[in-house]
Amino acid sequence: MDDSFEVFGERGGKTINDPIHGHYTLPDYAFQMIDTPQFQRLRDLKQLGTSYYVFPGAVHHRFEHCLGVARLANKMISQIRHKQPELQVTDREEKLVTLAGLCHDLGHGPFSHAFEEWLLMYKGIKWHHEDMSKTMLSHMIDENQIDMEQEDINFLKQLITGKERESTREKQFLFDIVANMRNSIDVDKFDYLARDCLFSGIKSSYDWARLVHHCRVIEDEICFNAKEVYNIYEMFHTRYSMHKRVYTHRVVKSIEFMISDALTLADPYLNISSAIEDPAEFTLLSDSILKTIETSKDPNLKESRDIISKIRKRQLYGSAGEVLVPPNQHEDITSVRVEDIIQHDSSLQPNDVIVDHVVMNYAMRDKNPVNHTHFFSKYNPNQKFLMQKEEVSLLIPNQFRESYVRIFVRDEKKVREETKGLVHGRQRLAAQRAFNKYLESRNCNPSPLRMMPDPVTKGREGVIHQRQLHF
Repeated sequence: MDDSFEVFGERGGKTINDPIHGHYTLPDYAFQMIDTPQFQRLRDLKQLGTSYYVFPGAVHHRFEHCLGVARLANKMISQIRHKQPELQVTDREEKLVTLAGLCHDLGHGPFSHAFEEWLLMYKGIKWHHEDMSKTMLSHMIDENQIDMEQEDINFLKQLITGKERESTREKQFLFDIVANMRNSIDVDKFDYLARDCLFSGIKSSYDWARLVHHCRVIEDEICFNAKEVYNIYEMFHTRYSMHKRVYTHRVVKSIEFMISDALTLADPYLNISSAIEDPAEFTLLSDSILKTIETSKDPNLKESRDIISKIRKRQLYGSAGEVLVPPNQHEDITSVRVEDIIQHDSSLQPNDVIVDHVVMNYAMRDKNPVNHTHFFSKYNPNQKFLMQKEEVSLLIPNQFRESYVRIFVRDEKKVREETKGLVHGRQRLAAQRAFNKYLESRNCNPSPLRMMPDPVTKGREGVIHQRQLHF
């Protein structure tokens, strides 16, 4: 039984049974925030947004994730406090770190990160859920008359974002626990990777529990036992793998774009985007917005309802190709716009095509986060040092970022030919050919895994073969 569980047994609190962490207890002060409309809203936000439409087991929500992060944040700070009493961690610091883990995702919108992309792509609004989490935190405290000093509220907001750490006199290692801007190793990542892997059915080999257990503070920084260095690489590889296989799955992205279009068409009548300016309205905004549109009889929402109906019928936007961008062409290819594609085919209109830019990395853009992580040896636990990847394994990658450009077509008119089993989406094929011409002009080759073959091709004997194309 861990120390935090025993301590909470003495102080009170409530016990939670969780598929990731088993039985654990959160203190009473956490439930002052959990039992509010602002936090309970997280029950209506799926953790993986549109991934649920492809991975039907991914039914978990931001609510249980935030509880799990609070549990891990408390476990880590309690362990540090117990093992290193010289750090003089206070009850206040333990409480605020725990609450930072609990409240770090208060600001997520419908369908999680897809909402942020919608605001940027369709409304031109640069909006981040971390900033909204700070707004929602203040609103929650005021509306529910939670007794907190303003100084503590300000520090709690800093712990949630992980920013402004240099401008405070608080202990710096406290910022490494929930939102670690130093190397991105934090309890938020520990929980969401374990939870997302479990519910999406993806196997993971890294062990987050060892990272929580084998850490200590050296020179105001959380460091890890050197024997866990490969485990940390496995964690970042798991994150990359989840982005590649789940979060940016092409069908997930197709449905995401369809929901974005539905929100765009409904926004003038439902004022969805204006909710970010009013925390009271934002409290009422969740994944249920689709049902609000779908069940409305308002004729102004018909186009939006039609898109949602197509999602239900699996009439999705089609993928017309993708390219893995060579590192030396990253800036050139990733800046491609719709206009750059459609200029190669006069039959395409700007609204026919969607260009999707996908960037995957080890959480620090093109850098290796382990190069920013300090370790210690059991023989000298008070001396921190860096480890080069060549000291760990010769099979660790040299590149820590990859970029894709994908092309989707809306194909709203469903222009198709059906002759003797041949199904040919004209718009989709036109977009693919235009994309290929664009790539040829940049001396770049599309991915053969995402190439839709021409519906009619000649075999070796000159005989015409027809290919069934699956949408």
